[in-house]
Amino acid sequence: MATTRVKIFGAGSAGNHLANACRSMNFDVVVCDVDDKALGRMFKDIYPNRYGRWDPAIQLFTNDKAPKGGFDYIFVATPPEHQMALAMEALAEKPRAILVEKTPCPPHMELAHEVFESARSSGIRAFAGYDHLVWRAQEMAEEQVTGRAIGDVLTVDVEFREHWKPVLDAHPWWTGPGDAWLGHWERGGGASGEHSRKSRRW
Repeated sequence: MATTRVKIFGAGSAGNHLANACRSMNFDVVVCDVDDKALGRMFKDIYPNRYGRWDPAIQLFTNDKAPKGGFDYIFVATPPEHQMALAMEALAEKPRAILVEKTPCPPHMELAHEVFESARSSGIRAFAGYDHLVWRAQEMAEEQVTGRAIGDVLTVDVEFREHWKPVLDAHPWWTGPGDAWLGHWERGGGASGEHSRKSRRW
């Protein structure tokens, strides 16, 4: 049986999680990033600190030197302002599926429709990384509402009481939200972006 091959754009926090999950399934993993420093941080700090040691089976490349084609899955885990262009690149490689991590794109949604149409016309499955929607609690809430077990629903209020500390702990190279896209709504951060799982759930 052929080994499953995965390419991951982005060597940051989400890219490390995806790489580790794929390696736990014994997939071949290539991680690429535009920034040599990000690749070095993944190799020396993030991955070994989170998962106990570096996995030498993970191949690291800058984007311009990364292999193209022959991947079963391509994951895009970069700041949102780059993800739609990278998703288009990923679709051109003709994998079985792509995953674009949350937040998929900034509010202007540039290229989002093109990605959707390209995936649909090519028959490549495309996913966005909103995991909260598949939680059992979400299913139970939907059953309560659609089954009218609680009567007519007039309003919905979704609260995620999340502080910046866990986010910054996962990104120790940042000193605060303003250091990255997370603190800038126009880049896909803030309440309508990174925390958009709230509005997406609504």
